[in-house]
Order: sequence, then C-alpha cells, then structure tokens
Amino acid sequence: MWLTDRLFWKQGRHARAPTVRPRGFQTALSTKEKWQLVAEWAVLSGVGAWLFYDSWWALLPLAVCFPFYRRFRREALLRKRRMRYASEFQEGMQAMAASIRAGDSAERAVLEALKDLRSIHGKDTAMMEELELMTRELSMNRTPEQLLSELADRSGLEDAVCFADIFHAAKRTGGNLVQIMEQTADIMEARETVQREIEVLTAGRRYEQRIMCMIPFGIILYIRTGSPGYLDALYHCGAGICMMTLCLVIYAAAVYLGGRVLQIEV
Repeated sequence: MWLTDRLFWKQGRHARAPTVRPRGFQTALSTKEKWQLVAEWAVLSGVGAWLFYDSWWALLPLAVCFPFYRRFRREALLRKRRMRYASEFQEGMQAMAASIRAGDSAERAVLEALKDLRSIHGKDTAMMEELELMTRELSMNRTPEQLLSELADRSGLEDAVCFADIFHAAKRTGGNLVQIMEQTADIMEARETVQREIEVLTAGRRYEQRIMCMIPFGIILYIRTGSPGYLDALYHCGAGICMMTLCLVIYAAAVYLGGRVLQIEV
C-alpha cells in the first residue's frame, strides 16, 4: 500500500502553493543560540590564549577561528532540534490518526492534534506552531494536503515529505488515511527507538571523549601552576609559538574527529 501510493504520487505530483514561512527555517539558529556560541567561544579562546600562548594578544587570531567553531556546534544543535522535531511530528501524526479514527475529518483532526499536543507539552513547540498555522490556513479554505506539503518542505524531514505525498494520493483516491498515518508514526517511532538505543550504547564513549578533551588543558594548567616558568621556553618566541599552535591544531582536529565518530544517525 505504502509503495503503491508512493509510486502513484510520483507520477502525478501536484503543484504546491508558496510556503507561508521561509524554506529551511529549521536550520536557522535563534538569537539566544547565536549569543550562546559567542559566549562559549569567548571562554574557550580566553583559556586557550592564556594556556597555550600566555598572551591576550592571541585572542585576535583565535577570533578568526570562530566560524569553524560555530559550524561545528551548529551541526550539533540542529541535530538535536531535528530529532526533537521528528518526535513532535510523530506525536502529531498519532493524534491526527486517533481523531480521524474517531470519525473526524482531516481538517478537524488538525485542531484536535493541536489540543492533544498542548495538553502533553504545556508550551509552544515547533510542531504546535505548525499546527496553529495549519488551523489558520484551513479557515481560509486551503486543503490539508497543501498544508502538509508545505510543512514537509519547511521541516526537511524525509518522513514528513513521504507522508505528505502519500496523504495527498490517499485523500484523492480514497485510501485508508488512518492506516497510512499510523504506519508513518510506527516507522518514525521505530527509527526513534533505534536512535535512542544508539545514544544509550554510546553514552559512555561520549563521556570519555569529553574527559579526553579536557585533559590537555588540565595538563598544561597543572604544569603552569605546579612549576611556574617551566613552559616559558614555549612562550614569547617564534619556535615555541609555532609548536604550541601545532599542538592546538592537532587538539582541535582530534576533538572534531571524535565528535564525528560518535555522531551516528539512523
């Protein structure tokens, strides 16, 4: 049923209306998150300038590296946001399926799903904002198929795109909407379960990786406080600055590779 509807929709894809929100809004960092990254880099660069160079002038070249740090942290923040949004989308599909099974129309199911999510989370989430937008658009005589397609475009979730395509085909051909929505929610739940199991299995390794990231700073701090002057040969001279810069680059590469190795997605 799933594959048949998918192939049918590929042959007759309908023209989608322009999205109300900009495409890719899920990939934009909020102002709070941007300032958070700036504060994190300010602390890290300050510690690095003092430990590796013993000079606050090192903050100037380190500031140039901020875009690389922002890109690295941005991927991690968006990955968490994408997982949270996928979970909310699954809950929304389950709520809509339950409402349709009870005899409500697809339009009414959107409003009921919004009420269910509000009772579960108690605050506005990304999916609740989408459902509120869909509710307003439905009052303007727009169809659920168009709105789900726009939601899929904005979210960028593969499951949301597949669901929107199949929902449109089933709605126009008289397919079983409840079965399709439940099947979509089951697939997303299974994927989320596997992802959680991976997170649990790699939790210890991630903790070890964080400790290993702090060890170089701890070693240098211990030497500087325990034996003042021991590292003076590496500071304020060309050869020492080059050596410390090389160590800092190797350390940054190790942190980046360690994070990529532990980043496993289903």
